[in-house]
Amino acid sequence: MGNLSQIRRAEMLEYLNHLKEIHTDDESRIALGKIETALTEKKYGLVWEEHEEEVDKKLVHNIPVFREIEDKKIIGDNTSDFNFILEGDNLHSLKLLKKTHMGKIDVIYIDPPYNTKNKEFIYNDTRIGEDDTYRHSKWISFMSERLVIAKELLSDEGVIFISIDDNEQGQLKLLCDQIFGEKNFIANIVRNTNSSKNQSLYVSVSHEYCLIYSKDYEKLQVRHKDNKWETEKNNIDEYEKKVKQLQKLGLSHDEITEELKELTKYPRFIDFTNYWYFDDRGLYQKADLGGVKNGNKTPIINPLTNEEDPVPPGGFRYSNEKLNELISENRIHFHTDGSLPRLKRYLLENRKQRPKSIMSDDQRPDYTLLKNMDIEFDNPKQMAFMKRILSIFDNNSLYLDFFAGFRVIIVIEANSYVNIKSSRLLPKFKTQKINSWCAA
Repeated sequence: MGNLSQIRRAEMLEYLNHLKEIHTDDESRIALGKIETALTEKKYGLVWEEHEEEVDKKLVHNIPVFREIEDKKIIGDNTSDFNFILEGDNLHSLKLLKKTHMGKIDVIYIDPPYNTKNKEFIYNDTRIGEDDTYRHSKWISFMSERLVIAKELLSDEGVIFISIDDNEQGQLKLLCDQIFGEKNFIANIVRNTNSSKNQSLYVSVSHEYCLIYSKDYEKLQVRHKDNKWETEKNNIDEYEKKVKQLQKLGLSHDEITEELKELTKYPRFIDFTNYWYFDDRGLYQKADLGGVKNGNKTPIINPLTNEEDPVPPGGFRYSNEKLNELISENRIHFHTDGSLPRLKRYLLENRKQRPKSIMSDDQRPDYTLLKNMDIEFDNPKQMAFMKRILSIFDNNSLYLDFFAGFRVIIVIEANSYVNIKSSRLLPKFKTQKINSWCAA
């Protein structure tokens, strides 16, 4: 099948060459050259009407300067690493950071304006709504300029996390493919926000996204070859708390197991499917003692029945000595119905896992936290989600969030959780809410 666009382009270029032969004056040659450039430039990818911001015009003849504000200084331990906040237009700050932090940032997390139809995106001091026919182009222009600088700030092994929703997710993915390179795409996390938009006529939307890109995928891969990304299982503390609550009710082990089976049907507890059993050591799931082809075929005695238990197909994966050790440590789950014995895999020994591309957290604790601080804020990022991202990286990492004043109201608290050094940029709106956090 022929490339129709290529055929039409070739026809136009052929006619353009004909015009060049007719119009040989300098003015015509320059104009025709611009037309030829437009016809031959890249055609696959994101296309938008590029817009200039007022801040771009100011930067032509004005250089932004950092100025310390003494009455907003946060006094801490001078002997340890510190966080700092830059307040102002984030494009100003990003351009300044190019001079001080080029190639030095390990992790960038941003939660930019989602460009919904509710005029939450401010462009040149004007709230952009669905009545603006260029709202997507303005948002892409706004993001493109900042993401280009963000890439330059990242270290070679650096990564960027970008939260977004359906309004611009498709456009953002193409934009990031263009800026960071499609080969540097890591994942697109789908995050259950636990706050459905029930006013929808058709589908109750209860999720957002978080795009992850690397600066250089190959270098990042080398760094983590023997040190893969790990986080604690989603909502592990909350699950363990639920178990303790059930134990306090005086339920039997079997009754608690049935309750836990129901609990793990909820999305935010899906990581604990099969972690339904417990003994004095703690919660565990049943794991396979076999799974090999030429294993140990010697039967073991079931202490509950005092009889030999069946041997897994292919035999046990462990020697007699190891099996006896596991039995003496009460690390094998025996049955009374003739089922195969199973290994007890304890949650306390398997708290971590590879980050999953679907995450679900409870947003209610964050609403309560903000309410207690007399702060009204719609759809805050869950503390658990932020902690999970930050916990992937070591404490010596340098972090940057250049949309901290917009929607992300828990970055400072989550940041203190992993005791990291951080750069923070605030745009010129909604800074008061972040300042409350700075003072905390």
